[in-house]
Amino acid sequence: MGKVASAHCNPKVKSYLEHNDRTHSNSDTITKEYSYKNEYSCSAKETKEKINELYKKAQKDFYNYCEKKNGLAKSGKPKGLQNFTKKEKSYTEFIYEINENTTMEQCQELSNKIAELTGFTPLQICIHRDEVHRDKKGEEKTHYHAHAVFFTLDKDGLQLARREASLNKTNLSKIQTLASECLKMERGERRYEQGLKQKNYTSHYRDYKRLKEKENELFQELEKKIATYDEIISRGDESLKNQNENLKFLVEEATNIDLLEWDLLAMNHPKEKAKPYIESLIRTIKDRLEGVFTRPLKETIEKLTKTINNQETRINELETALNQEKAKSNENHQENEKNALKREIERLKGENDILKKANNAFREVFESKIGNWQREVKKIFNLNMLLPDERENAIKKAIIADENLEKLSSGGVLEYDSSKTESKLKDLGITKNQGLSL
Repeated sequence: MGKVASAHCNPKVKSYLEHNDRTHSNSDTITKEYSYKNEYSCSAKETKEKINELYKKAQKDFYNYCEKKNGLAKSGKPKGLQNFTKKEKSYTEFIYEINENTTMEQCQELSNKIAELTGFTPLQICIHRDEVHRDKKGEEKTHYHAHAVFFTLDKDGLQLARREASLNKTNLSKIQTLASECLKMERGERRYEQGLKQKNYTSHYRDYKRLKEKENELFQELEKKIATYDEIISRGDESLKNQNENLKFLVEEATNIDLLEWDLLAMNHPKEKAKPYIESLIRTIKDRLEGVFTRPLKETIEKLTKTINNQETRINELETALNQEKAKSNENHQENEKNALKREIERLKGENDILKKANNAFREVFESKIGNWQREVKKIFNLNMLLPDERENAIKKAIIADENLEKLSSGGVLEYDSSKTESKLKDLGITKNQGLSL
């Protein structure tokens, strides 16, 4: 039997949205060079905005529910308001075990089926294909899986995830069948229906819990992001700033008065303000980087790469010459010429390191920008996952992203086919001009 489909949920384990979309993730199982294979229905930021919107509505619904059911207390407020679910417990996630060829559409179909069965509201799906480990034989194995996040409060603002009607054993068994059907994979053994003991369930749960606890520890170390931010700025002052005027603009903008005010807040209230301070720094530097690189950077990257290769060739030639001079031990060869070669080698190595850092910075931002555009385009195919008032904006952003990707494709930067987007717009009865004017 090959890998079986499954969909597991534990409402007591917190969902980390930033891990799901890789905004913040330091897990040692992640192989970053494979992260481009991941897929995201929406970002952590967008998911949090949906949660805030749904949570505010649920608060009003719960207020009305308590007023109708319990009446008013002496304070004039409905009785029982203190029992309203905290925001961090108003959403949960399923882990889908998938295979290498599972698509986003299959995962979305499974989420919709689970929503129909439980009453949950689908929020986010993230497919991970970059988590690699070694088995007992030392061979690399990729853990293909997806995180599916759901809002779990009902129309009265009551919690569904801990109620027998939603995640009882019968429904959990049905969900495994749905996972098999939607993901086109084998189903596991029907232990519950056959009255058999759940094999190794406790062991698997504990492994999962340990993993989540480890992730929690990593997220609590966000204070270290301050040092990372300072290093980026320092690197920009010393080298990157001299390589590109756009990066010079980045350094100047990233050190503005708003961040200086954050510095004061963080120093005065380190415990209360540390986390938002760090997140603000990271968010600001990322936004500045993405904002600077608004034109294709292929030519810049190629020039830097070519320069790096030429520098490395020159370094190798000089090192060969130096070694030859050492071997000859020619008495007539002046010592200062040897030292000059050494200094030239060190100088070129230093310049090469600077160019490599600049090249890596260009690539990171360039690939991030392309990834954002690709996710915007994908949303047009998943409008049913969005709230009604979000769809027009999603269509407009998808058209703009599609045009940007098409320009990069025509310039030879990447391969991209815009015909699927045009076909989808045709199905929706919308032209690109109409979509841009929404």
